[in-house]
Amino acid sequence: MLQYFLNIPAGSAEMTDYMELLKGDEEGDLLKNLAFTKSGAHVVCLALAYGTAKDRKQILKVYKGTIAALAYDPNGHRVLLAAYDVIDDTVLTSKSIFPELIGKSSSDLPEAQTQSLLSAAIHLNARIPLLYLFTGPSKAILRAEDIPLLRSIHQIRTTTSKKDPATRRTELLTHISPTLLALIATHAGTLIQSSFGCQFITEVLLSCPAGSDRGPALSALIELTRSPDPATKQALHEPSAGRMLKTLVQGGRYNPNTRSVEPAEPPALGFHDS
Repeated sequence: MLQYFLNIPAGSAEMTDYMELLKGDEEGDLLKNLAFTKSGAHVVCLALAYGTAKDRKQILKVYKGTIAALAYDPNGHRVLLAAYDVIDDTVLTSKSIFPELIGKSSSDLPEAQTQSLLSAAIHLNARIPLLYLFTGPSKAILRAEDIPLLRSIHQIRTTTSKKDPATRRTELLTHISPTLLALIATHAGTLIQSSFGCQFITEVLLSCPAGSDRGPALSALIELTRSPDPATKQALHEPSAGRMLKTLVQGGRYNPNTRSVEPAEPPALGFHDS
């Protein structure tokens, strides 16, 4: 199926027929099954990239109830990244994906939602849909196979999507950031116990959109640095926590090519002032 899709001309009658074939299964079993294989996920990503707004809405609807499974899957998570990158209706994307991925947007997280988020934040695959909007197509979080696929999708969307990519990203970040900042504010002590958790903290704090309330999350980290708890002290002396703290104190990531720190946006984290 993938080779056929890759070889039919964009906008042709053959592509229209192929899209209808993918959507034609009323139960959505074809699209669901495809998403969990390497070549099948590629097909679904291409369908999202080439599809019309109506096509994309229909495809996304198929995955209702399976978003978390997609996030944890080494292939399925790519479908979520493609949806982020090509669907212009960010309200649709947010309502279709985020309730299952992160739960209800709130600063007061129920225990079940908290545990689900903590598990995803430190999982090799599930952390990718959580962090991708913050990092973009970065090798720091993506699997090697993700990068060429995303490049091709970004090329396709220049002719099939209308919204500016930066605007789309910011709109989605506005929906996802409050819940992830709340997780850091309430469970920073748990997150710093792993390298993935430290990376999660760093990426969310550096790249959440302007107007985000970073204060409680930063305060929680500052309190950890003052904690007398031996386990906390040991965790903070691990290399991953050291990198996290250094980056936050600098207010951005160090770029070895320019030999300078690239400040976060908005620029003043204020971590070093506390």
